[in-house]
Amino acid sequence: MWEFFKMHWRDGVEILILAALAYHLFLFFRATRGARILTGLLVLLLSLTLALGAAQGQQTVPQPPPLYVASPNNGNGGGG
Repeated sequence: MWEFFKMHWRDGVEILILAALAYHLFLFFRATRGARILTGLLVLLLSLTLALGAAQGQQTVPQPPPLYVASPNNGNGGGG
């Protein structure tokens, strides 16, 4: 598990930076008339994306891969 964090810590930092940027953009637009327009466009885009995915018979929300798969022996050397 520690190896995973050592290899992918930059991904976590990138996600935090992007989340902070999105939050500050939200705060900037919240008090403007553009906020309602932006919200409407995002809802429209999301609705069209889901509708087109459903029309094509695709799964609209894909299942994420498992983060951890336990081994049958759980690291205790196997046996019984």
